[in-house]
Amino acid sequence: MSGHRFGSTDAADSAGRSWAGRVFQPNPAAGDDGAADPALLAALTAFAERRGARAAVVEALRAARLLVPLLAEAGDVGRTVEGRLVDKTQELSLVTVEGPGGRAVLPAFSGVDAMRAWDPSARPVPAEARRIALAAGADGSGVVLDPGSPTEFALRRPALAALATGDPWVAAWDADELWDAYGAFMAEEPGVLAIDIGPVREDSTFFDPEVGIVLTLAAEASESAASAIIARADAVWRGLDPGLFDGPASVAVAAVRAAP
Repeated sequence: MSGHRFGSTDAADSAGRSWAGRVFQPNPAAGDDGAADPALLAALTAFAERRGARAAVVEALRAARLLVPLLAEAGDVGRTVEGRLVDKTQELSLVTVEGPGGRAVLPAFSGVDAMRAWDPSARPVPAEARRIALAAGADGSGVVLDPGSPTEFALRRPALAALATGDPWVAAWDADELWDAYGAFMAEEPGVLAIDIGPVREDSTFFDPEVGIVLTLAAEASESAASAIIARADAVWRGLDPGLFDGPASVAVAAVRAAP
């Protein structure tokens, strides 16, 4: 060994621990230039431009490498001989931000450019999307991809669960289970002329609600009748598999009257 040793020797490291028996594995990210996965970036861009589907983004994530940010936090503070305050130590920590409604959200990035635009001081740590999904699931957090960028995309619990397990992800508004349940509901409700189920917003955010269920009622429906029908319709989705939804606040049931 040559050059600066900083207390280490040929036999042991600076803490006195022997080098003998240690195995140093090659860094799998050594050749990673931080660029976004082309398939993932294409899916995110297509969705942002209203040309692609949410499901395409989730599928592209399965094989993608993401970056999670590490930020330095001040540790012990000391003073120089001149009396100036200085950081004696710094600690690096993963970042969790507060999302809408106070929920914890883990930021992740498709590439280093998006991370630098978010915080130039963040240090990128490569991680598979599946591992990030597992970590978020364990903490009950959401994940937001590329926050503050045109390709920003929120991953709620159902999509994260699909990434973690490898199971297919189907948006709640596309699930046969939901449509079948409301088909049966409509057959028993003569005052309901039509039902529309879909995303409340075209973009992907953590702002609730996410899923909208809109009932078209007969023009002559009274306020009391409409309220009773909405309450019964609300009970339908609450009786389904909760894994379809991101939580009770993520679904909204509303009603409109048909033109007379």
